[in-house]
Amino acid sequence: MNKKFLVLTGVLIIIVAATVLFMSQRALAPDEDISEEEVEEMEEADDQDFSTPPTEETDPAEENPSDEPDEEEPAPQTLSVTYSATGFSPSVVNVEAGGTVVFQNTTSNCMWVASDPHPTHTVLPGFDSGACLQSYQFTFTQTGSWSYHNHFRESHRGTIVVE
Repeated sequence: MNKKFLVLTGVLIIIVAATVLFMSQRALAPDEDISEEEVEEMEEADDQDFSTPPTEETDPAEENPSDEPDEEEPAPQTLSVTYSATGFSPSVVNVEAGGTVVFQNTTSNCMWVASDPHPTHTVLPGFDSGACLQSYQFTFTQTGSWSYHNHFRESHRGTIVVE
């Protein structure tokens, strides 16, 4: 188990390092597709003052065609689940569709949050932190009851109910 974890960690480090190197070289490379005219246009745009937005006259009836006041949509829910030496708390969480659950590891042990069943994590594809993390968040868009576990300690389990 430890050897596999070390190999997986090494591969992950190599992938991250290669990605960072690739992105930094790409950012430094000159962009040959931009013409001199486009460069001049960008420089002129940089010189413009955007501190005061342009004003347009609009008909108030167009802004709100009905007589009812605009209703603001409520912000999506964000709930917290804590992972400790005894498992996830709370073990059952109810969240509205579109809500986010943040899993916070309060231990020095690995927390790899993943949907059931162990080890395939196929109950809710995508609900899988994929690695040992101190914090992981997932936005639940599909209604249902989704059981999950700590991949490194399968007996630590929980359920997310999405309404």
